[in-house]
Amino acid sequence: MVVVHHEWVMREEERKRGKEEKRREVGENMANVYVAVRAFLGMMREHKWKEQTVYIVAFQNRKE
Repeated sequence: MVVVHHEWVMREEERKRGKEEKRREVGENMANVYVAVRAFLGMMREHKWKEQTVYIVAFQNRKE
């Protein structure tokens, strides 16, 4: 029983660590997307807003 409990605790710790790493990864991806989108909007300022919005949506869908 103690051994099983120990394994379960280890598994829980691993899951928590995995979640935190995933959250950090997602945060970094979002930051990268934000920077890329800001740079793109800066370049495309003279274009219509609608075209920019379409690009942002497509970019986000591709990242997921």
